[in-house]
Amino acid sequence: MSLTLDESAAMVGGHCWIERRLFEVLGAWGAAAGAAGVVAMLDRHSQHAAWRAAQWWDRLPVLAGVDREALVTAPAGWEVLLGLAGGHLQAPDGDAALLAVAHRVALPRLVARYRGHRGQATAVADGPVIRTLAQVAHDARSDWEEGESFLQDLVVDGDSLAAASEASRSAEGSFVG
Repeated sequence: MSLTLDESAAMVGGHCWIERRLFEVLGAWGAAAGAAGVVAMLDRHSQHAAWRAAQWWDRLPVLAGVDREALVTAPAGWEVLLGLAGGHLQAPDGDAALLAVAHRVALPRLVARYRGHRGQATAVADGPVIRTLAQVAHDARSDWEEGESFLQDLVVDGDSLAAASEASRSAEGSFVG
């Protein structure tokens, strides 16, 4: 099934919204993190999200009578997970919880969203979008893997395991029901 121009624009606008919000959230959470390595990594991943958001902005259609910014809206579940655009979202308590939400929920779901979009895109109609999907998916996957590695180093006892597990469970709830 191929996407119509409106369907593709809505997906690209959703990607842009997610990445913009990840930029805001990861940057704020980096400031709340305890370990210097986690602070630096979240700042880096925040900057990567800003780059990906810019790529998606460039893929939005430029058509007479189309407000590109109006296409940048939260897809289902994402506003619950990442909060209102431009609003404060309280950071999960502790580095393990922060990384669990970011790297066991948000980034894996984002990569899956990109994969789903790629499965619906056609080379003739969506060539530039397909190229962008490959680039941003690779970038997000790299951040996901790095964050997961950091998280595995942080989960060293029952308390850190419980914090990471509860944060992941709660975050996944954003997409249920």
